[in-house]
Amino acid sequence: MRRTPLIRIGVLVAGLCGSALAAAQAGFYPAWGLNGAPQAQLLTSSVLMQRVVNLRLGSRSSGSGPKVVAPAVTPATVTAAAPLTFSPGPRPIAPARLASAYALDLRAEAEATFTRMLDGYRQIERQFDLPRNDLGGALAAFVAGNVMAYHDRPFPDRLFKPLVQQMRAAIRVTEAFDDTAPAETQELYESLAILGMFMASTREAVRTQPDPTLAAKLRTAARGTLQRTLGLDPDRVQLTERGLTVD
Repeated sequence: MRRTPLIRIGVLVAGLCGSALAAAQAGFYPAWGLNGAPQAQLLTSSVLMQRVVNLRLGSRSSGSGPKVVAPAVTPATVTAAAPLTFSPGPRPIAPARLASAYALDLRAEAEATFTRMLDGYRQIERQFDLPRNDLGGALAAFVAGNVMAYHDRPFPDRLFKPLVQQMRAAIRVTEAFDDTAPAETQELYESLAILGMFMASTREAVRTQPDPTLAAKLRTAARGTLQRTLGLDPDRVQLTERGLTVD
């Protein structure tokens, strides 16, 4: 079967709003999108995200092979990792919160862009038959988008669901989900989905319309996110059939 890369995330966003490629060509992303502001806000403002980070992803290993981010994906965990869904409020939270990290004159544009990214992620949920508002899926998109952006590689569709299962299980290990306020869970879910889509979309834009300056900024932003937000060495992470691994 021919593998279809998950870079269709970027294509979906472009098809939805016509902005991903055109915006990159117009200098839209370099102007404000890759300065790390929303990623930094995500790390510092979400207690739930901090608990996930404290799991120290990639710290477990077996034998001399690659380390598998705990817990490893096996047939049993793929079956057992139940979705981590929540009941959302009447309107999105994260687009405005993420946009608030920018200068006042950029916030309306940033909020509109982040809202379109969230809408694009909804299509990813439908495409992969994920339950709506599944925190594990949003975390998987966040991880995949940043790994794709840093390594400048496509992400085969067949690897996405194992990554989702792994992220669900990793969140459950923290025991943080059950006692988290619904609004905080909603904000984290939306932020992860938006930022994952943003990184994948920008990577697709750079691939289609090469721009060395933008490519360097994208890689720097992805490196910082993987290091600070997930505590991972970006040069050692890989996405495989076992989920996220660290060489």
